[in-house]
Amino acid sequence: MTRFRYLSSILVAASLACFVPSLGAQAAPGVIRSPAVNKAFPANQHLMQVYADQLPGDAPGAFTCCLSFQTSPTSPPDVVIGHYDQTRGTFTPTTEANALNTTTLGEFGLALEPRLGRYAVFAQAANPNSPMKHFFAQRARAGLPFAAPVQISGVPASTFQTALGYVDGKLELFYPRSDQKALVMHDLDITNPKAPKLTGTAQVVAVPTASNRYVTPLSTITGPDGDVEGLLFSEGTRGIPDAQLVFQAGLDPKRPGMVVVPDCGAGCAPAYATVAGGRILFRGFRQNAANAIHDVEVAWILGDVVKPGGTADIVGAVSPSPNAITLVMLSNGVTQQIKLPSPLDVGFFALDSSSTFLLGALTHNDASQRGRMSFPVPNDPRLTGVRAAVQGLSFDSNARPLAWTNTAWLDVR
Repeated sequence: MTRFRYLSSILVAASLACFVPSLGAQAAPGVIRSPAVNKAFPANQHLMQVYADQLPGDAPGAFTCCLSFQTSPTSPPDVVIGHYDQTRGTFTPTTEANALNTTTLGEFGLALEPRLGRYAVFAQAANPNSPMKHFFAQRARAGLPFAAPVQISGVPASTFQTALGYVDGKLELFYPRSDQKALVMHDLDITNPKAPKLTGTAQVVAVPTASNRYVTPLSTITGPDGDVEGLLFSEGTRGIPDAQLVFQAGLDPKRPGMVVVPDCGAGCAPAYATVAGGRILFRGFRQNAANAIHDVEVAWILGDVVKPGGTADIVGAVSPSPNAITLVMLSNGVTQQIKLPSPLDVGFFALDSSSTFLLGALTHNDASQRGRMSFPVPNDPRLTGVRAAVQGLSFDSNARPLAWTNTAWLDVR
């Protein structure tokens, strides 16, 4: 740890020297390796969407993974659930999603209940230009086949993809608003699982990074307490062909996300993305050709929303280094992002350096690539409304800096 302390001293000195104030600025997850085709997934299919999560029974480095695919560019899509072993670079399909598919209609956009995998949501349509119907299915536990799906009442027909997540312990359905100018979450009532329905009013949780962009597919990122703490979504000026990938820490639309993967040209416009440890998987778009699943290796971090007297969790992941460590810093705000001198020039620092201090460290010591730290928040009502920014710097096992993470937030409410 001696070298880590030395590097953190360099950080404080360098950031003070380079400090440029700018309210509202943030940093995106640091990219360690640029996007490339992930060869674990079938190359002879028209792959349309990917979703991954670590569910009960998944070993470190292995994920339950959902794909939407076509056997040809003109055939209706189907969905499949399989096991993606990121360490071995393999994808093994299962029969868990067989009951969700039909022979004549197209099924698309399969996503599961985070962390547990008991529920599934997906869209169905007769053809790409038909109104979408959205369905819910359940099973007793992860690994079992899903039962026959039932339609969800209240989802706009213009919505083409949804995702599940919990907020304050309540099950929510996330989807792009009809005008594609916002992502919303909406209470999903499954009291009667044979008649799932949206209740209450949809709440905006994210907006595009620029006024000329439209949000498209999304996925949720869940923290250790089971609540959604971040979003991953695509946005473009003309839909998928010029999409870029946005990572947003938290669910506050006033703190917009940051672009983590820009439009990378023909064959790589990122959409339908999901987090798998320290990798982001996404569908790369190629006009009139078979699409492929790509991935990018990053370092990311998420904060928490906690009540006075509760426990605050910080979670993050870094790829690909085994036994990596992420030093986590806390500040009272963020500033314009800056590039620090070597050896810290591995991304961008964006905390207000006048109030930054070292909070602790995340250890990433297994193939899941995730790390977590927790600490109690004093039971003092005067803390309500406190907001602090966090950012990490990830190192490999030899204390070599890998990347700065994104900025994230700790909110006491």
